[in-house]
Amino acid sequence: MTPTATDSRTICRIQLTGEGRWVSVALSLGDVVSGMRFLVSSDRLHYEIAGADEAARGYGLANWQGGVISGARYAFRALKAPVRQVHLHELRGQLGSGDVRAIASAAALAIARLLGRPAGVPLDLAGLTVETEIREPQERAETRHPASGNAGANGGAQDLPATPETTAESPSE
Repeated sequence: MTPTATDSRTICRIQLTGEGRWVSVALSLGDVVSGMRFLVSSDRLHYEIAGADEAARGYGLANWQGGVISGARYAFRALKAPVRQVHLHELRGQLGSGDVRAIASAAALAIARLLGRPAGVPLDLAGLTVETEIREPQERAETRHPASGNAGANGGAQDLPATPETTAESPSE
């Protein structure tokens, strides 16, 4: 995922939490450009995943990106929406090797929100609590993230600006 995208677009952050694990995925959409990849990194990508089991501790960004790609592609298909390029701004959390599906679910929810669609995409959230944030391009405040110990994988990464629109949703949404 070498290409980068600017942060001058609407960004949706989906945070899933529950039972000692959590993930925060922030995405935006861009136009499909010939020769560009489906998933590109933003200029300010914040990546920190702490592995909750032995296998997950060996995973790198590429392993977790598979969940983002899977969830985003699923959302475009399920919503019958034209495919757009997906820009990854944040991928943080504390996850086990079986939790790639949580990343896929978060990505699918983010795509639905960015497309202005209800979260009618059928997902198995396995009892995880969903929190959604939307940041419009002109907003530039600081954001706080859930405290869950040292999730460090990428020193010097930056946080996304906060948004005044934060909603918590039930796992059934």
